[in-house]
Amino acid sequence: MEIDFSIYTETKVNFFNTEPCNIAVIFCNPEDPTDFIIADKNLSGYGNRIVLDKCDAFLDVNHYPDLPKQLEELGLAKPVLDPNGNPITLKSGFVTYPLFKFNEEKLKELDPKGFAEYDAQYLDSLQKAIDDLNIDDLDI
Repeated sequence: MEIDFSIYTETKVNFFNTEPCNIAVIFCNPEDPTDFIIADKNLSGYGNRIVLDKCDAFLDVNHYPDLPKQLEELGLAKPVLDPNGNPITLKSGFVTYPLFKFNEEKLKELDPKGFAEYDAQYLDSLQKAIDDLNIDDLDI
């Protein structure tokens, strides 16, 4: 399904309450507050011990298979690649979700307040995750 950005004209930035928190990018229909699309999936809460970089997210290609192409065309996000240049993905159930990095500057323009809240929460939750890390538990 291709997202009709002539309807979903507002972009909001929020976050999933994980450690560290993951970004949530939401495309909203200003005519109907109950009509919105969450672009990404929070895969950290399913037993995955995933720490994503700031502005990184797994895109919801299960519901919106054209989303990666659309976000790239709009300059809102691009795929995250491994050192060999291959896209990073995560399989959950029957779906393989691509990891994308959202364009921080564009998100700041689209939702300055929401991005500032995400940014502060990301830094706080990242520090908490580091503080909670027990070096004795690591097999080094």
